[in-house]
Amino acid sequence: MLLINFIHFLMTAITTPSFAHCPNSFTFNDQTFCADFEWEKTDILKGKSLMSPVLNSSAQKPFEQHLSKFWLNIWASGDTNHKVLFFEDLEIDPFMLMSHIPHHGGELKGDIKFVKDRGYFISGVNFVKMQGCWSIAIENDQFFHLILIAHFKNLDEKQNFEQNKLCTLLHEEFLAEDLIKSHNHLNDSDHSKH
Repeated sequence: MLLINFIHFLMTAITTPSFAHCPNSFTFNDQTFCADFEWEKTDILKGKSLMSPVLNSSAQKPFEQHLSKFWLNIWASGDTNHKVLFFEDLEIDPFMLMSHIPHHGGELKGDIKFVKDRGYFISGVNFVKMQGCWSIAIENDQFFHLILIAHFKNLDEKQNFEQNKLCTLLHEEFLAEDLIKSHNHLNDSDHSKH
């Protein structure tokens, strides 16, 4: 009986479809998509290259700054093969969430290119330490999505923990602000109909 139960367990495990991995999910046109990074080594003019992402000090001279680079892959939720998708007019930019001053974009010294069957390649991202949290903004004229960067390769465990704590808090505040703006916009639209 034990052998029969084990065989039944194996058959169920083999025939049951596994759930697809879907990090950083976002919705566009009533469909859910997933997005993930694959980091590459930094570009640096003088010094040793490190694995991205690297958080630069504002005191560093330009030739000492590590410019992070990565692949961004976007696929449809539920696709276990993670087939890379192309979005028309997609912008991919570093974005700084701030606690006391307005959020703002960051510096991209490289370029963005789409490689078929591979994804988007982004280079020359200068993450400079500030009183805020870095993320990557993915957007076109119909959606805006942020992916937090809460773990930098050149920070120790404690620094990354503090960074992650700050990022989570600022991201929740940002989403709440965004929700309030959307709600107010809907209310304004409703009032305009009367």
